[in-house]
Amino acid sequence: MIEKDIFLNKNDKKHIAFISSNIGSLFVSNIIRGVEQKIKEIKTTRYILNHFHAGIRENDIDAVILEVIKDPKIDGIIILSILPGEKSYKAILNKKIPAVIIERKLKNFHSIMIDNFKSGYEVGKIIVSKKRRKIGIIIDSQTKINGMSTNQRFFGFKKALQENNVKIDKNNIISVDKHTIEDGRIVFEKLKKRIKKIDTLFSVAGDIVAIGFMMEAKANGIKIPDDIAIIGFDDIEMAGAVEPKLTTIRQPILKMGSLAIELLDDIFNGKIKQEKNIILDSQFIVRETFY
Repeated sequence: MIEKDIFLNKNDKKHIAFISSNIGSLFVSNIIRGVEQKIKEIKTTRYILNHFHAGIRENDIDAVILEVIKDPKIDGIIILSILPGEKSYKAILNKKIPAVIIERKLKNFHSIMIDNFKSGYEVGKIIVSKKRRKIGIIIDSQTKINGMSTNQRFFGFKKALQENNVKIDKNNIISVDKHTIEDGRIVFEKLKKRIKKIDTLFSVAGDIVAIGFMMEAKANGIKIPDDIAIIGFDDIEMAGAVEPKLTTIRQPILKMGSLAIELLDDIFNGKIKQEKNIILDSQFIVRETFY
């Protein structure tokens, strides 16, 4: 556990548990940045953030959450990109601890997310409109789990292609375990012998992996986007800084973190009584890796 006290000389003090599957990723760190920015704006409460890593397996998630809510100091929970198992779900409800889930939706919990299915579908439609037919896809371990964000992106993307009679060669779908530059490089190596059979790559697994793929492709003489167009997801800061600049789907990442604290603060102040589900807009950002 990492505890961070953002001290603003406030009278009231509340502890928030922030639980995610990959606390070291850029996506997670940007969500946390949004949380911290909102905390600094609030003038009535001193918030203390407690960070926990939970993995992605239900038993691991349950174990972490059950341990977290044993602490009587915990006033609220933010859960990012994972879902509580049955045991921890019931335990949170029984203890009546306010909980906000980011990137997921769960009955009796507040939620903040984009429409991932719609976002994936939009990418598919745009690719088809450019007459591209040889598609590669980077997925992650959560893509196989119903309801997960990458699962919804993947199925939205596939639906758009299917509607236009574009078939995906299963050999062009590569899964990554993590979301790192190195994982992107590994994807390229796995596709290297088939690279001429791909004209567009969509990274359901996010920008970082797409950037790793692009770096390795360039090192092997692949011209982007002439040989392969690349589309990421998230629009992290690095997406606009790499060469060529990465085309991607923009999630309002900082806003997600900010809204999570805003929701909890409203709950603590009695402004929210019922479950609140917020769906934010995403945006297709065209840069140099796709035309």
